[in-house]
Amino acid sequence: MPNWTFADDYAARYPALASSVLSLLVFSDHSLTGSAFAGTLDVAASGVALETLGQLSGATAIPLSGSVSDDDTTLTVTLASTTGAFGLDAISAIPLLGPKITAVGMSVSTIAAASDSADTGPGTDDLSFSIALSLGGDTVTLAGAVPMNGGLCTIEVETTGIAIGIDDLDFLTSKVGAGWFPADQLGPFSQTSLTLIGLSVDLYLALDPFSIAFASVAIGIGFTGQALIENVLYLSPLAVWVTIAAPDGAPTFTWALMGTLALCSHLRPGNYQNPDLALDMSMDLNNFAVSATLENEQSITVNTALQDLGVGSIGLGDDIILTTLEMDITVDSGGKATGFDLDVGMSGSLGLFSVLTVEKMELKMSYLADGNAPSR
Repeated sequence: MPNWTFADDYAARYPALASSVLSLLVFSDHSLTGSAFAGTLDVAASGVALETLGQLSGATAIPLSGSVSDDDTTLTVTLASTTGAFGLDAISAIPLLGPKITAVGMSVSTIAAASDSADTGPGTDDLSFSIALSLGGDTVTLAGAVPMNGGLCTIEVETTGIAIGIDDLDFLTSKVGAGWFPADQLGPFSQTSLTLIGLSVDLYLALDPFSIAFASVAIGIGFTGQALIENVLYLSPLAVWVTIAAPDGAPTFTWALMGTLALCSHLRPGNYQNPDLALDMSMDLNNFAVSATLENEQSITVNTALQDLGVGSIGLGDDIILTTLEMDITVDSGGKATGFDLDVGMSGSLGLFSVLTVEKMELKMSYLADGNAPSR
């Protein structure tokens, strides 16, 4: 059936489709066998939903396949473009990225409940596209929402598994010049093998006439699994985020150092990939001291956090919940912690006396790596 949309068959039972991308996507053909769906999107007939992507990619028709399930209470649609659905000639015109692009993709993910209204739309309703880049001997895939009506378009990826060298990014930084990455300012961490932590690209798309401008790129380079206290505290990741404005014109750049401090469980020493706590952290590049803060309440208790740090029991009950945790850590020339100051906020029923119950308390501790006992 030409000019078919999902709303044609499903909107009567799922009113939220009236506000869904599924009501905008027009298929020139489609088939549904069981839950297996296949169809071809008509880019022109889909109007604003695909106009910008069509101009960016040069596609006039996009074959999709995937699954559709309908149990009369929930409609779940999961579709993706088939291999080779997009050519590379048009999209290779993206400044700087073009020669590195190896594939383009598009996906649809919608979950609509029969109880969802047309005003609010489906609980899940995503129309995304992706670009795969050849980078440092690996492939990274940047993804974002399908752009509509031109304007700013962001595609990005977060990853911790790709080894990278600074020269692997020359295609993005060639006009910036030397010094865009502060390799000589990382002190005890300068020799650590680097990985790509993340990459985010902002493009500005104009429609009439169509043009692509490279607005900015943010590059996160760093490392994972750097032990400050072996088996206990790890920087994972620690990243230098470099933001370059107008990288294909007259570029300027800024950078920031940020990451996560992982506190391993005393039951899983060294397992920083599955920590008890992950704290937002920053680093002072003058003395490489680390400051980390946890603001959100966690399910672990204060006793558990202190056991993880090797502090041991301080006589609190096992039902006292950690609410805030602040750490200031000093680091030596080898990149190891020499000591830390700990500020713990807690809540719960601290029945210190028979006639007094304390609901909140703050604990301050200091620790030195030379074996001195913590001071409280």
